[in-house]
Amino acid sequence: MMSSRRRTQWTTFGLLLVGSIGLIGYVHNVITIEERLRHIAALRRACDSMEAVLAARRQILAQLEAPERIIPAAQKLGFEIATTVRYAVPTPLSGP
Repeated sequence: MMSSRRRTQWTTFGLLLVGSIGLIGYVHNVITIEERLRHIAALRRACDSMEAVLAARRQILAQLEAPERIIPAAQKLGFEIATTVRYAVPTPLSGP
């Protein structure tokens, strides 16, 4: 049977071991969370940048689609502005 002193030493060693493993786990968690937060921040910056590019391209598209730009260009090419709009309606097919 182990002496009381030896048991106390093993208990102390066990507590130190468990505490050390817990501390290592905690530090690893903190480091992992910090890395993920940095990654999320980088993704948010990239997203903001892409949103700015998208907004600029939408503005360019709106300018290119503007009737004020298209109508004079079409008239120079000989197109006429329609006063009425006619729609083509398909006729129903006759059955056998």
